[in-house]
Amino acid sequence: MLRSDDDVLQWIFDGLLPDVHPLPNLVLPTWKRSLELVLKVIGQTGGIWGDDPRYDERGEHYFNIRNPATAFRLWATPPNQEYVRDHGFHSKLGLFTFILDVETPQTVLETFDRAGYSFPVAFPLIVKLIGQLRWVYVPLWDEVPLALFVTRPEDGAWVHRLEQSLQHEGIPYSRIALEGGRETWHLNDELRKLCRLDYGASPDPESDHRMTAPAIEEDVPLPPAEERIVNELRQLEGVILSWNEDSWCFDVETEAELLQVCKSVQPIDRKVILAVNTSYPSVTNDGLAKIPTLDQLVEFSAGPPVTAEGLRDLVRHRNLRKIETTRIPFTGHDVALLRGFAVFPRVDELEIDLVDLGDDVKGQIKSNPAIRKFSTDGELIKG
Repeated sequence: MLRSDDDVLQWIFDGLLPDVHPLPNLVLPTWKRSLELVLKVIGQTGGIWGDDPRYDERGEHYFNIRNPATAFRLWATPPNQEYVRDHGFHSKLGLFTFILDVETPQTVLETFDRAGYSFPVAFPLIVKLIGQLRWVYVPLWDEVPLALFVTRPEDGAWVHRLEQSLQHEGIPYSRIALEGGRETWHLNDELRKLCRLDYGASPDPESDHRMTAPAIEEDVPLPPAEERIVNELRQLEGVILSWNEDSWCFDVETEAELLQVCKSVQPIDRKVILAVNTSYPSVTNDGLAKIPTLDQLVEFSAGPPVTAEGLRDLVRHRNLRKIETTRIPFTGHDVALLRGFAVFPRVDELEIDLVDLGDDVKGQIKSNPAIRKFSTDGELIKG
């Protein structure tokens, strides 16, 4: 279990050291301006791998993406480039995305597609293929507002030019390097300050990106009963937790962890936000059915193998107000099941990402009076 901000950073960067230190690299804040400077300095056009283009060549909304490697070229169009600038600089909850050159060979993209979309699988592949990629911009993790810019050795001059641009604009940066024969990383005070795991607002004043989880406030004393719960849950390897004065946020990987978290927080009078880490597809519909009813549950997010039908079990949690899904398909039949959402007295937001809904399904969800806010892949459909 990660016990502090420093533990989180140590876990991330120690894992990156062996792969990255031989390559020219910079650690940057996930700010919109950071990505703008990267693309300006290298003079390349970037696309978001792990996300889908929003528009086709005619500028019309693009759906029905069956081959991500083929569709990747669409990122070069002006409306899709606007989306890259506005949303490509940061990570997405539960997803691993990164910025590549839109001219990346299709064979390389197909290799990524076959390998999968989790960080443990994709990042070593990035390093292995950096000679063909030339460069990459990688947001590191949902809870840590840092990105990694890496180039192949022969393009190291890009890193030096980017350093100059960052210095000119006062943007902090660091690097993963080899010092005295040892792999090491150092974050200056400015970057460390950004890495206080504050989910409440983006550290980038120009960004509209907001995360839903509460800020960690470990300096605020907890009642003894809640302190015991924190200490107990910190022993679970795959659980990441945070809290503020009225909310708990939990990111879990397994059904056992989901069940333990729900049991532990049952007697506590705080709002609960639950996120199932979609990089570890181990929570099923049966798992959702097993968790105890939580009147405190206000937000829930998950991905496969949970299905749209399985989400109906969430009606037990009568104060749930937001449901977020990733890669969970919704058919016309599933939309009919979604009418069960009308029994949620407070649901005001539904977010469905990385799945082709189609106009008909979108229209049915939009017309559901119980759903007051609906978005998909960053596009606000209702609300």
